[in-house]
Amino acid sequence: MKKCSCRPDARFDWCAVAPEIGAGELVQVSAVIAGGATAGSRELTFTVERGRVGATIRDGERIDLLATYGTGDEAYTLVAGRDLPVITVDRTRVGVGETSPVFVTVAVADPATELALSHAAQVAKVTVVRTTGASPAEGPTPAYRAPTP
Repeated sequence: MKKCSCRPDARFDWCAVAPEIGAGELVQVSAVIAGGATAGSRELTFTVERGRVGATIRDGERIDLLATYGTGDEAYTLVAGRDLPVITVDRTRVGVGETSPVFVTVAVADPATELALSHAAQVAKVTVVRTTGASPAEGPTPAYRAPTP
């Protein structure tokens, strides 16, 4: 299978994942993926408390994910993922009330980030920060109140 054959100047934001698509050939839905993802990319879905993800963040945007571990004076916050492309944001309520989580799926470029995000989703409070259009963060990833040994 070829890598994703997206073009930045393409009219539609879809990538072909079929082995070969000939000129004039009808393209089946199963042969494409939505833009933002690439063929063979890692995708991770996790839940976020409704109040920790902006109501206007949409599919195709870019986000940072902050993970806060612990509580009170012992709490600290790390960047679990930086400038990640959002594949989907699902705000469908799974129950009655405002406590239903938001399901976020992101594309992850490397296994280390995948592992950090997976861990954060299980044991930390995750906060979503929109980075679409923002200047790339430079330097080492900071921590707020670095963890104590």
